[in-house]
Amino acid sequence: SRRRHTRSFHVTGVQTCALPISLTHLASTLVPDDCPRAIVAVDGRQGAGKSTLAAGLARTWTDAGRAAGIVHTDDLAWWQGFFTWDHLLVDGVLRPWASGQSVAFRPPAWVERGREGAIEADGAASILIVEGVGSSRTTLGPWLQSAVWLQADRSDARRRGLARDGGAPETEAFWDEWHAAERDRKSTR
Repeated sequence: SRRRHTRSFHVTGVQTCALPISLTHLASTLVPDDCPRAIVAVDGRQGAGKSTLAAGLARTWTDAGRAAGIVHTDDLAWWQGFFTWDHLLVDGVLRPWASGQSVAFRPPAWVERGREGAIEADGAASILIVEGVGSSRTTLGPWLQSAVWLQADRSDARRRGLARDGGAPETEAFWDEWHAAERDRKSTR
C-alpha cells in the first residue's frame, strides 16, 4: 500500500543554524534508522531556506551512510505552472524511484523548449528529498514519509531571495508573480 503516516514538523527559522534542533536529530526524526527507503518534503514560503535545509539534510544522511538525493520542484514548475506539476512529479520521479529505479526525467516543457539535462534521482539512494513550494501538498501525501515546513517573514524572505537571484526588475516581477500564486493557492486550500 502507498499510504504512509506522514509526520509534519513546523521548523522556525531560515538558516540551518537557526533550527531549534540539530540537523542530525531532525534527520533521524524525519526518517528513522529502521526505515529502509523514504521520500521527504521540504516545503515553505519562497525564500524561506528550503534549499539550504534540503542540502543540509542530504549531507547529514549521506555522512551517516544513507545516500540521499534532492529533487527541486522549481525544475518541475519550469514553464509548467507554479502549482500544476504534482502529476509530473508522481509519474516521472516518485513512482519509478519508489520502485527502486534510477530516474532521468525530462518534463514535457523541457523537451518542447529545448532545455538540456534531466531531473535525476539515483535509485540506489535510500532517501529522496523533494524540495520546494508545494512539495508537501495533499496530493503528494501518500508518497511522503515526512515533511518539514519552513516559515519565514515574507519581507525578509523576499529581500534574501532577490539578493540571491540577482534583484533585476524582471526578477522582482517574477517574485511578485510567485507571491500572488502562493497566496491564491493558500486561499483555495
